[in-house]
Amino acid sequence: MSNAAEKAQLLTDDALELIAARFRTLGEPSRLKLIRALIGGEKSVTQLTELARLTQANTSRHLQTLTDAGILGRRKEGLNVLYFIADNSILGLCQHVCGAVQRRHATHAATLQPMTGEAVDAQLAAEASPRNTVPLRDVAPPSVPSAGDFQVSFD
Repeated sequence: MSNAAEKAQLLTDDALELIAARFRTLGEPSRLKLIRALIGGEKSVTQLTELARLTQANTSRHLQTLTDAGILGRRKEGLNVLYFIADNSILGLCQHVCGAVQRRHATHAATLQPMTGEAVDAQLAAEASPRNTVPLRDVAPPSVPSAGDFQVSFD
């Protein structure tokens, strides 16, 4: 039996419920947008509302859920509350899932291209700007990473 199979058998029903709850937390696209917006660094609720294109009420609700789950953290700076990624392992999980989806759906891989740092901020800014400002014919398609570009370890 493989090491991964042995570890899976050691999980109790309670542990599996905790894992399922974590995946349910990440199962909302708006929450993934907020995580994506925070890859480049901490941001205020106002910034996150604009970048994720959500209402302030929805942004606050999703930020609370992600914070309660320990995925995000927050700190006060003056009158502002700044959010940040508190559990960096979430980025590896997202990258791993993205890679698996890319391999499974190779024809749609370009839309699942993982982004980091400035690329995330540029993408979110582009999504927040009015539509049709950049003709699609002028946008070069991103390169599709190979399966070897995703390195994930569960040790």
